Amino acid sequence: MIRSVNIQFHMLFDELVKFVVDVCLRLNLEVELERYFPNVFHLVPRAANLVKEIKEFGKLDCFWLVYKSPRSKKPEKFMLAVGRQRGNLLAQAHLGAGASTEQGYKVLKQVARDLKKHTKAGLWAMSGTGEIAFVKQVRISEGATIAARAGKVVLANITFGPSFFVDPPVGEHS
Repeated sequence: MIRSVNIQFHMLFDELVKFVVDVCLRLNLEVELERYFPNVFHLVPRAANLVKEIKEFGKLDCFWLVYKSPRSKKPEKFMLAVGRQRGNLLAQAHLGAGASTEQGYKVLKQVARDLKKHTKAGLWAMSGTGEIAFVKQVRISEGATIAARAGKVVLANITFGPSFFVDPPVGEHS
């Protein structure tokens, strides 16, 4: 039985890289880098400097956190999609993963708990028709909050539509 985790969040790229380094060291995970077009994967050697590996890899779309159970020959891979920045638009990042073993699910839940410790729940969202609501399921990091309030980034959905706000838009009440 596969059990899954799904967390959408906004986080600056340098914060996300630091999170990946920290969680992989703490939970003994490996990291695989992925670029979608052209589709390329790169397994980062355990002792390597992740920042240097990313620079050499180039455009990065996704981190794969790889858990190798001592009881299983097949590793479990947890997808952590990068929230890319285009101009001042910062798209959502996404932890979307499933685990097929009990131990893998425990590790995945710990990754999710760590991610929640590095982010805060809730953003104001605007639909395509202009309706506004507070959405607790979407999370945001401290760095992205500061950057959004300073006007350095505009929080966007996955398709780069500006649609999220740290504070209620003018005229809305919390």
